[in-house]
Amino acid sequence: MTESTIQLESTDPAYPNGHPNINAQHTEDNFLVRFLRAPLDFVSPLLISYITWAIILLLVWGLLYCILTTDALPGGSAFNICLLILVAQIFGKAVEYLRLPSLLGMLIAGIFMKNVGLFSVTPGVYEEIVILLREIALTTILIKAGMGLDAAALLKLSFVVIRLALLPCLAETAGASIAAHFILHFPWLWGLLLGFILSAVSPAVVVPTLLELKENGYGNDKSISTLVIAASSVDDIAAISLFGVILGCIFSEGDLTSKIVQGPLEVLIGLAWGLIWGLILACFPNRLDKNVITKRCLMLGSVCSLAVLGSQVIDLAGAGPLGCITTAFIAGVCWKLQGWTHQYVSVPMTI
Repeated sequence: MTESTIQLESTDPAYPNGHPNINAQHTEDNFLVRFLRAPLDFVSPLLISYITWAIILLLVWGLLYCILTTDALPGGSAFNICLLILVAQIFGKAVEYLRLPSLLGMLIAGIFMKNVGLFSVTPGVYEEIVILLREIALTTILIKAGMGLDAAALLKLSFVVIRLALLPCLAETAGASIAAHFILHFPWLWGLLLGFILSAVSPAVVVPTLLELKENGYGNDKSISTLVIAASSVDDIAAISLFGVILGCIFSEGDLTSKIVQGPLEVLIGLAWGLIWGLILACFPNRLDKNVITKRCLMLGSVCSLAVLGSQVIDLAGAGPLGCITTAFIAGVCWKLQGWTHQYVSVPMTI
């Protein structure tokens, strides 16, 4: 209240001590402010954050119960999936304090819960949900990998990428197949099958660690992160394709020639998908759109998810991850060439 207002109220003959409604409103405002500030004054921000997350989890569980009823109760498949995600996040954060990758803690959580009987899902739709969640997580990692590639370094190291991808893959496969044949008495084809399983690189392990090292400035002068991320994608395609060839030789499923051609075909399809959709994402939406970050995140996530999931539907599983990385890489390069550099970091962070 201003001084003139106070003077008016105090000189009012009906209310010589001031207007009661205005004074009550002023007192109520002060009490409300003190009440709202109390949690910040007496409770630590970290505790408030934990309480907030607990409330969010309770609200999400309540929504799940309203939708799924018994499946959201303890012991139900939906409850077990949510519990696994929660425990994996806790184990991941705990392992980070030991300066180890959070993925290690998540793996330990999954192994522990599965073996002690805390995680089980009924066959059918919930198994498909678990598989879908794994593929979405892989897609997210591949998007960040594609946007973290350096175009100039990749062009310079193109032949090095191929050598780094194929030579270790073939060497590991040969070593594993020889060991399986002479130690475990596997037939040679079964030994090769085991070798290609063991030699495949997991992007979920490699990519987050390399991106973290890149953010901290390690290996940027020699583009090590770009080299290894690109090589891991080619390594997966080679391992998956050759695994299919050996599997076809063992069980004689389909034409062997088509399985041999499948590897190069997956590479071409993945590169073509990434090039086309990367250029489309460079044009739509316009970079001056006020919701450009949201729209680009939605479009990039949808295109890459479609590449990973759709490649499995058409039985060309190797094309999906390559198409995902290529799409994110081409789109990122085009966005930078358009001068959209400041908001560029917001897309992988949001995804």
